[in-house]
Amino acid sequence: MFYGETILAAAIVDDLMIALLEPTADWLPRLPQRHRLRDVRLTTLEDALALRDGAFIKPTDEKIFAARVYADGAAVDPDPRLPLDLPVLVSEPVVFEVEFRFFVVEREVAALSPYIRGGEIARSAAGDWEADPAEVEAASASIHALLADADVELPPVSEKLSPHLIRLRRIRSPVSGSADRL
Repeated sequence: MFYGETILAAAIVDDLMIALLEPTADWLPRLPQRHRLRDVRLTTLEDALALRDGAFIKPTDEKIFAARVYADGAAVDPDPRLPLDLPVLVSEPVVFEVEFRFFVVEREVAALSPYIRGGEIARSAAGDWEADPAEVEAASASIHALLADADVELPPVSEKLSPHLIRLRRIRSPVSGSADRL
């Protein structure tokens, strides 16, 4: 399994004689709502630019404009050379309290790591990736439920190995302000 930025992967793929496998652009929006716990939809840049309310807007591939919460679609202000039919993901703004990255092979967790906590990389000054045991337990229960769900289609895999990286984030409830969901 290679884990790195898309731009680095594209630069070394030929030298390593490997194929890059990525989820389809609609994987997250097709994930059952009970697992994503928020509205996420696949649309076009043109439709995103027409949004009148605040939203998290992200290109589906590459970092060709900043993925972040915008006050409205007009605030995106993308490069005018980008095609209006460019696929983008749009979701309601939420606050992620903690993010774990799970490395999955054949629907089983092979490894996990905390990644973000409170908007910052979850690495200590000593270089350790620290996580509270209760957070690990809650995140592990959520990923196991997702992997056991027959309605969840995992992205395409190779014939020799089926690795996946799945990011699991705990969302702060917009109503109560508490951290109550993964």
